[in-house]
Amino acid sequence: MAHLTAYSPVRSDDQNINGAENFNANSASNSQTKDKKLCWFGFAPCVLLFLAVVTMFLIGLLVGFYVKELENEDPSVTELCKEHQKDSQDYDVTKFVTYHDTLIYSIHGENFSKFVEKYGTKDPVTGSDLEARLSDEILQEFTKYSFTKVDVEEYDIVVPSADPSRPNRLEILHHNGSRQLDAYLTNRRDKIAKSSLKRNVTPTEWQNAFVAFSPPGEVQGSLVYGHYGLETDFQVLDAYNVSVQDKIVLLRLGKIPVASKVFNVESNGGKAVLLYWEPKDAEASHVELYNTTYIPFASATQFSTDLPTFWKPSIPCQTISVSHARTLMTHLSADPRNVKAPEDWQESVARTNTLGGSSGSFIVRLTVNNQPVKKVIKNIISTIPGQTEYDRYIIVGAPRTALPGQPQDAIASSSLLIQLARAFHNMHQRHKWKPAKGVKLISWGGTELSNLGVQHYIKSHRYLLEQRAMAYIDLSQTTLGNDTLEMQSPKGFYETIEKIIKNAVDPKTGEYTFSYTDNDDTTEPYNGDNSESPSSLFVHTLNLHTIKVQYKMNAGAVNSQSLMLELDMNHHFKYHLAVAHILIKTMLTLLDTPLLQRDVCRDTKNIQLMVHLTSNILDDCSGGNVTLAEAEDLCVEVERACEEFKNLTDTLMQTVGQSSVRMVSDIRMLFDRHLVVNKNGFLRNIMYPMSHVDGIAGANEMCVIGEKTRSWSSVQEFKQTLSESLTKILRTLSLYS
Repeated sequence: MAHLTAYSPVRSDDQNINGAENFNANSASNSQTKDKKLCWFGFAPCVLLFLAVVTMFLIGLLVGFYVKELENEDPSVTELCKEHQKDSQDYDVTKFVTYHDTLIYSIHGENFSKFVEKYGTKDPVTGSDLEARLSDEILQEFTKYSFTKVDVEEYDIVVPSADPSRPNRLEILHHNGSRQLDAYLTNRRDKIAKSSLKRNVTPTEWQNAFVAFSPPGEVQGSLVYGHYGLETDFQVLDAYNVSVQDKIVLLRLGKIPVASKVFNVESNGGKAVLLYWEPKDAEASHVELYNTTYIPFASATQFSTDLPTFWKPSIPCQTISVSHARTLMTHLSADPRNVKAPEDWQESVARTNTLGGSSGSFIVRLTVNNQPVKKVIKNIISTIPGQTEYDRYIIVGAPRTALPGQPQDAIASSSLLIQLARAFHNMHQRHKWKPAKGVKLISWGGTELSNLGVQHYIKSHRYLLEQRAMAYIDLSQTTLGNDTLEMQSPKGFYETIEKIIKNAVDPKTGEYTFSYTDNDDTTEPYNGDNSESPSSLFVHTLNLHTIKVQYKMNAGAVNSQSLMLELDMNHHFKYHLAVAHILIKTMLTLLDTPLLQRDVCRDTKNIQLMVHLTSNILDDCSGGNVTLAEAEDLCVEVERACEEFKNLTDTLMQTVGQSSVRMVSDIRMLFDRHLVVNKNGFLRNIMYPMSHVDGIAGANEMCVIGEKTRSWSSVQEFKQTLSESLTKILRTLSLYS
């Protein structure tokens, strides 16, 4: 059940401020009269007065020089001012530069320090005392600000969670009744699980390892190893004549959401799921695997367009440790001394992929004792209205909770969100300044529960978001190291963000020497298994392009969020500040530039490149039987239409006003939406993920399936869906070009 609560902002103190200004003006006038009289009584007062006037004059010159230097040092700001000036006759460039930089540099390390000192560094879970305190403070801060609207969206949910008195259980049973493995799935003896802050009383259901939303039940039977649980993984098993029907399926965490893995197991007839973190996957996903016996937590639910509510598993699911997984794989392998799974799972495991082999000597028993727990998921939303486009906005989001073992830096992210709201308020109070477009600052609830707060928000506002949302800026996990800055955004945003990064100060050197890498948002998901993260959710359901900047460590280093927090606390959060300044400047650029800063033609060329690469991969592996030639031809037509559209855009921008700017922005937004398709009731971006090595996701996997089964039906299905999306894009661009 959903609730919507609106909070009226505190009344503005404009009248008091005006009164204070009048009082100060009168006081200044009286002071000048007194100064004239003082000159009659001595030379010293006159000298002091003269020095004061000279000092004020010099300060004025320095301020002017500072503003000028800001403009000179950041060409992107100057260009932005010129663009904005087209639609405003009385626009003041100096004020524009000053307002932006004032807002950016109002974010302070001291504020991070005080906030972390108050709430600690450990991310809370939904329903904990710490999460309740954090929610209250965010709401109180948001409601202080006079020109914002504050909403609280609450959702009552029931989550099947672990029973504190009955841990879930995993057993390997021998045919004679003996047990090869009998494990209660709890971390209570693990010293890491006990190291929690006194102020953060974790709810009891998180004491034992479990998969949120998994139903209870006891299941026993043969085991099948299914790799990541991708659709193509099950097709490979079919090619080896390995059935998962009525089997328990062991899967690696990573690549796709847990809910998608379980859905695929159910679709293939499996009756239970075991999940574990392969260490290299955990490292890539920034999961803190404390040791090989640690049992992680997970969550499995997702938004479906074919269901009135969220999809949830109907079969028992459970996480296990690396040690448990290795024990199970040893029994799976034909030769226990040569266990190659999962690195080369197809050849070493798939052919003998049923526990106990043909003799059926061993079976697995899984007992899940999950019980229903009521939760309230709360999103706290501060809406800052736009001055010229009040119905267009950028979403800036920060998590408030995190899955244990997968820290999101929720405390520092919440601090940044509050500071940003306060900075907007102060700028409005002092200068009556508003951004051209609106901003929604959102504190997400339910992050550890498959980001259920984000999913509810998208489900409730999907059609408005399609029309009005222009970008999502992700404030989670802004620091994972102190070596290289990584930029993650669509190709069409690169140019804008590159300029901003090049004019930002690197906290390591104090110079404009940022070393950064650009990681296209459509390549591998940057949160690994958290492809159900807010960023990826927006990409898959709306193709709402996301922007994220992270400080990351060298490849091979331990990317620990906790370690980085400890390091940054000792340096006044200088790495958090560096990323925050870049993200805020990016946000302000997108807000105050009339035309949506998206190079659609650049995105089109990137799509064409990826389709061509994928076509070559399929052509090679199929021996010339399968290509994406039709899609490649469509890409050429789309690129031609895009160039014509760009020429029209340039003409409109020179001759027509705000209405043309809005139309062009609308078309650019519509371009993105056409890449979202419905697959088995779930929305997904057909171009996500893709890379400049492997092409569009699944290309190599489709090759494996085709080679093993001699059937290319999955490729034909992909070709049809891709062609339909490209045709929609072509029609949209051609209509307006």
